[in-house]
Amino acid sequence: MINYYKIYDKGKFSVELLEETKKLGLTPTLEQINHYVLFLNKKYNINNINLKLYQEKGSNGGCYINLKKEIRFYGELNLITVLHELRHYIQFNSPIKVLFNTYEDREEEARGWSSSLFYAIYPEKYMELANQGKIKFI
Repeated sequence: MINYYKIYDKGKFSVELLEETKKLGLTPTLEQINHYVLFLNKKYNINNINLKLYQEKGSNGGCYINLKKEIRFYGELNLITVLHELRHYIQFNSPIKVLFNTYEDREEEARGWSSSLFYAIYPEKYMELANQGKIKFI
């Protein structure tokens, strides 16, 4: 089993990225995510994206649709899902080399980046959620 939260050392993340990510909190709002996207756009030289939230009961998660440059979130927003989908946005749109490891599989790399970044900021909370089965990949 892959321990995704160990893929990127905390030192791989800039202090600025850690600080901006922490501002999102554990349950970010769309307003906070939009502010974070502006930061990512500047950091990774990419353009804005469309964010959509669907309040479907019993559904949680998200997906990135590259053709539409859109991220769809379903149900309640949570940090791990937001980071994961934003990583896909970065992977597909940044001209800057942002894949620190040599993952060919973008899904695996997004899991590693989002898990490692979450863990770097909230290690105890990450492990608590993982132990409760609320993070599907650890």
